[in-house]
Amino acid sequence: MILNLHGLTSNLLQQLEYSRLASLGPPRGYVVVTPQGSGRIPHWMVPPLPGPDDAGFLRGVLKSVAASVPVDPGRRFATGISNGAAMAMALAATWPGYFAAVAPVAGVNAVPPRPVAGIAVCAFHGTEDRIVPFVGGTLFGGLRGGGSVRRALGGRATPRVQLASVEAVMRAFAAANGVHRDPVVVPIGTDVVQTTYAAAPGLELFTVTGGGHTWPGSADTVRLLGATTRTIDATAVMLDRFDALAQS
Repeated sequence: MILNLHGLTSNLLQQLEYSRLASLGPPRGYVVVTPQGSGRIPHWMVPPLPGPDDAGFLRGVLKSVAASVPVDPGRRFATGISNGAAMAMALAATWPGYFAAVAPVAGVNAVPPRPVAGIAVCAFHGTEDRIVPFVGGTLFGGLRGGGSVRRALGGRATPRVQLASVEAVMRAFAAANGVHRDPVVVPIGTDVVQTTYAAAPGLELFTVTGGGHTWPGSADTVRLLGATTRTIDATAVMLDRFDALAQS
């Protein structure tokens, strides 16, 4: 089972089309669950922030799905982009042992790192992400004044959230698994670098040089969000990783 979470201001229909997991996952044996967040402008309230209990809502959704179709408890995974990636990372910490792996797109560092030992992390992030900066800093810090985001949020001020760097988060997960050696770096094409922090449980980062706040391999592009690489397909890569974990 794959929990597939949309980003801020997006919705379940857009995430279905953007991720393509609902079409690519079932032929490999996956049940893909793509819910919608709360609010007039759909979003996920990431625990432990106050507000709607979206974590409780999602746990109920997954429990309901598992009651109606057979789900292998050792093959539960989560992915998402941006706010959805942040929610996936938060759930991995809130529900230790529930997911075998998470595959955050443009958001592995969108929440303060709470490393969990034993969970695989396959992250994707662009170096020119202006919403969740690769090097850390302020959430939305790369958008001049955050004007477009404020308009999307109905005029409210953007939150001043400080982020760790993507690489720092991945190193923290490696350390939680007792791995402190230098990662293995392999270029893929001209604009993607695969960095493996730990072969077990499977900690790797796909860095897209010049990439924006986007899903690698997606056909959809939004100018505000930056460039989308075609060198890799994040959906195919994460499904390959999930398959490998199931067979190990």
